[in-house]
Amino acid sequence: MNQVSVYVLDISVLLCTPGALFEFPDKEIVIPVTILEELDSLKLDLGEKGRSAQIVSQMLDECRQYGSLVEGIPLPNGGKLRIELTEPESSLLPYSLNLRRISNRVLAVAWMLSQKNKDLILVSQDENLRTKANTLNVPTLSYNGQRSNDSNLYAGIRQSEVSKQKLRSLGKQSYISLEEVFSDQNRNL
Repeated sequence: MNQVSVYVLDISVLLCTPGALFEFPDKEIVIPVTILEELDSLKLDLGEKGRSAQIVSQMLDECRQYGSLVEGIPLPNGGKLRIELTEPESSLLPYSLNLRRISNRVLAVAWMLSQKNKDLILVSQDENLRTKANTLNVPTLSYNGQRSNDSNLYAGIRQSEVSKQKLRSLGKQSYISLEEVFSDQNRNL
């Protein structure tokens, strides 16, 4: 890999398109370790964010089997993926950022890495993060990837009226199938 650009991915990119890890051929993809912590807490979300966080976590788990993610592993597209362990210190930054916010920690890591490597780009969907990066002279790229198909996500609660007798019989079971609950309604349709 000659003259590889370093692309620091923001969590907004990964949550939008988990496969974005593999969308930058011949680039070194850097994931700040703080994103792993955030993915861990987001996995509990029942919506699209939670599903995306789980997918990214699974992808990273599969990738770690090919070597050390801290040292970096080669990707099929000619790139490299690595986890950056550096935790930013606010005293080193040109201005004070609230480092409790994940986007600011990602920005701080990108800024610190950009001090060593001028061929670095922060990739994010977050307009404000890109604007803050501009104030720190960190080049950015707006990511407009494709959202994953969310048709199989939890769609919410479905209400149904059932007789007291049916409710009592269902209450005695350890598992209830949807067919059992809605079988009376289907017959009435």
